[in-house]
Amino acid sequence: MVTYIPGSDLSHYYDSKHNREIVKTKAGEFFVTTHKFIIATVLGSCVAASIRDAQRSSAGMNHFMLPSAARPRMRRHSATVCSRWSR
Repeated sequence: MVTYIPGSDLSHYYDSKHNREIVKTKAGEFFVTTHKFIIATVLGSCVAASIRDAQRSSAGMNHFMLPSAARPRMRRHSATVCSRWSR
C-alpha cells in the first residue's frame, strides 16, 4: 500500500548508502506506506508528525504548516525576537 495526497508530486529517489528508496514530503503533503521506504522531509517553520504501526508493517508522515495567525508578527531576521519565541 502506498498512499499520498492527490495532486502532489512527491519527490523520491534511490539512496545506495541505505539501499532504500527515499520519499520526501513537502509542506501540505502526507505519505503512508507498507513498503520499506525511508520517509524524509525538511522543516523550517513547519511541523511534521511520523507514525509507525509495527503490527501492520506500515508507516507514514504528515507535513503541515501552522497558520500564520497563530504566532505574533516577527521582524525578519531578528535573532532577539526569534529567540524569545523559541524558548
